[in-house]
Amino acid sequence: MNAVEYCLLNGLKVAGPDHPALLSATLSLLSVTALTVRTRHLLDLSDVSGSLHRHGWVALLLFVPVTFPQPGHLLDWLVAYPTVLVMHAVGFLITATMLTSRVALIQSTTRYRAEAHQDALTGLANRRQFELDLPFTQPGDALLLLDLDHFKRVNDEYGHPVGDAVLRAVGQALTTELRGRDRAYRYGGEEFALILRGLPPHALDGVADRVRAVVERSVFPDVPWTLTVSIGAARAAELSGETLLRGADEALYAAKRAGRNRVCRWSPTPPSGAGPGAALGGLLRPLDAAAL
Repeated sequence: MNAVEYCLLNGLKVAGPDHPALLSATLSLLSVTALTVRTRHLLDLSDVSGSLHRHGWVALLLFVPVTFPQPGHLLDWLVAYPTVLVMHAVGFLITATMLTSRVALIQSTTRYRAEAHQDALTGLANRRQFELDLPFTQPGDALLLLDLDHFKRVNDEYGHPVGDAVLRAVGQALTTELRGRDRAYRYGGEEFALILRGLPPHALDGVADRVRAVVERSVFPDVPWTLTVSIGAARAAELSGETLLRGADEALYAAKRAGRNRVCRWSPTPPSGAGPGAALGGLLRPLDAAAL
């Protein structure tokens, strides 16, 4: 052998004078790779199809160095090169169109999936997302159900646009009280929900009342009175899944019956005089704001 063969790019054998075709192909491949790296910033993943339409000319540049003429074969190269270039460029454009269409479909699916689990008015997660998250609560988690007090009066006296503005403001206020893995939801109408992750048992009362207070302190320019919220709380260590939701819901209605603008927490300890078969609705401990 007049040259030492070596492997390059997945086993492509390249040598010197004995293998001019392989050397030419290798130089072409390296040129295409270098040009691709230099122009990769032209692809905008947020607008893949638009990038292809605006910068499709790059496809021609990618295949300009499709091969280099071999010594003594310049005429053959000039005859074959234009056809090969066109075929490669067309093949690239067809493949790129298929790939960008697929990427656009994946992006659209991801966006629609996110929108399907988000409340359009408040930007919070919606009830569908809540129902997906609820079964995965752990013993250290807690659930708060919130209901705006006398919200119907806002809609009746000032109209739904003002009511919508109030709901958006409440949603923003709730997000300020969230920690890392906590999540706020618009449960429906004027009802909201919070799933609090890894909350110490002794902290639930204080956190629930802090949420109540942040809504009470919020300013709603178009509503001349103070808006308040009633809250039902339950811990996942005592209930789980649907029973956790039922416990928080019963606690919420207990807060409403007790005068609103307060927190009621579900407790596993039956009230005095309750028998062993006491209903869930009787296992509630109301918590006045003044007592917290």
